[in-house]
This record gives sequence, structure tokens and C-alpha cells, in this order.
Amino acid sequence: MIIKLHNWIYFLTTIMFIIEDLTVSSLGMVHITIPNAIQSGRNAILMCDYELEGDDLYSVKWYKGKREFFRYTAKEIPSIKTFHFPGIQVDVQSSNASRIVLNNVVPEISGKFSCEVSADAPSFQTHIVSGELQVVEFPEQSPSIDDIKQYYNVGDYLETNCTSNSSIPPATLEWWINDVPAHIEHAIRYDTVVDPISKRQTSILGLRLPLTNEHFYQGRLKLQCIARIYDIYEKDVTRYVEEQYPRILANSDNGGVHFSFISDRDAAGKSKSSVIQHHNTHLIMLVLLLVIHSIVNYHQIEIRIFE
Repeated sequence: MIIKLHNWIYFLTTIMFIIEDLTVSSLGMVHITIPNAIQSGRNAILMCDYELEGDDLYSVKWYKGKREFFRYTAKEIPSIKTFHFPGIQVDVQSSNASRIVLNNVVPEISGKFSCEVSADAPSFQTHIVSGELQVVEFPEQSPSIDDIKQYYNVGDYLETNCTSNSSIPPATLEWWINDVPAHIEHAIRYDTVVDPISKRQTSILGLRLPLTNEHFYQGRLKLQCIARIYDIYEKDVTRYVEEQYPRILANSDNGGVHFSFISDRDAAGKSKSSVIQHHNTHLIMLVLLLVIHSIVNYHQIEIRIFE
């Protein structure tokens, strides 16, 4: 009976030590930090944070897709090893067990990156987490709006295209009318154009807008196209168009009301005509004064002759 009790005590003590090892010595949370997007040619910093919670670190490995390209082994000398991967240049001097630095990143390495953390004895636990990195090549120039007319009538359709050339990935385009986003039904989406050699992509977004009185503020409409790539690139282009037909103005005349038509161009034309008419009046008055002066002098000469 005493022997059996002793065996039970030994068994329970062993179980308690195993439980203590599992709870005290275990690999905790692993967290990865990767920039969502970065411009081509810059250096990217990828972070891998972890909690050992009593364990010793055995290794940290980085993968692009399923292929390992970086390894940190705590008990090896040197502790860092790199493995060739096209387009990936690891800055070994700036990298360690919790971060790696990739120099001069290129679009070809865009995609899934993973960090695998392994604890040493006694747990030998391994956790792996992943994130996406997008390397962006900016457009070679700002977006452009195709040729549009300077003047439009109410009831006309304003039809044009906005183009953002040559980027990776293609830019997202958006129309704005008088500082307000255009309704989606007025936008026309075209397929992305891909250069077969450079693989750069061109975005085109069309617009077909039926014009109303509300579109013209003081006879003018503001048209804007914005190009964006993630949160690291934004450029825009702005054009203005003017109202073609005159606006109707109500005027009172002798107790009645009549309507006259005026537009910005008409107003400018009338202003110019007024200046010309005013100038001509001055010329006529000057000529009349010269004529009168000549007549007076002539009569003075005649009087002297007769005298």
C-alpha cells in the first residue's frame, strides 16, 4: 500500500513538472510588420517581433513565397545566413533576429513574405506569420485629360478621357466635378494597357457627363482627374470649361419685366465695344473743336481784310 502511494506521488510530481515546463517555457505571440507599399529603388524594412516567454531562441527564418532567403540562428557563428533570391538584396549589416533590411527593392519581389520563429528546447515550438509587400513604380508623368472644348452648352455631353501612363501597378483614377466626386454612372472604365516589354501599365478612365445649369458656377465648370497608387502616390490634373449659351437675366423696365441674354463672352464683348465707342466720341468732339477753331480764325482774317 505504501509502495503504491509512493508511485502515485512520483507520477503526479512528474506531471506537474511537465505542465510547468509547458506553461513557463513556451513561444508566445509572433507579429510581423511589412510596409503595404514602397517605391521602387528604396530600402524596405521588415520587422518580426516575438515573445519567447522563458524559451531560448533557436532561429528566425524569412521566406518569399515558400522559398527561404534569410536565416538567423542564435547559437551559430556567424548567426546570419542568406540564400540567393532574384531581386532580393539583404543588407546583412543592418539585419538581425528581429528585422531585415532589403536594399533597392524592385517590383519583381512584390508578394507574400513570411517570418518563421522557432524556440529552442524544451518546447521547440515554431510560429510563422505572413504579410504582403507591394513595390511600386510611379508613373513617368502626371495624369492627363484629353483635349476638350473650351465652351459647352447646357444639355451637351462633356466627353473625355483621363490617362495615367506607365506604372506598376496601374494607378486608380477618379473624376471630380467642381470639387465633388463624379457619379459612378458617368465614368467609363477601360481595360488596362500593358507594355509587353517593360510590363508597365496605363490606366484610362472615360467621362460622359450630361451638363446642366447646376454644373456651371459663374459660367464655369471645374473638371479634375486624380491618380492614386496605394497611399504613396497621388497626382491630379485640372481643366476648366465655360458656358457657351448666354444666361437669362430678368430686368424691370417701366413697371414691366423683360428678359435679356448675357454670357461671359458677351459681357466682355460689350465692355470692349463701350471702350471703342467712348474713344470714337472723343475723336469726333476733337474734330469738331478743330473745325470750329478754323472757322473762327477764317472769319477773323476776313474782317481784317475788309478793314
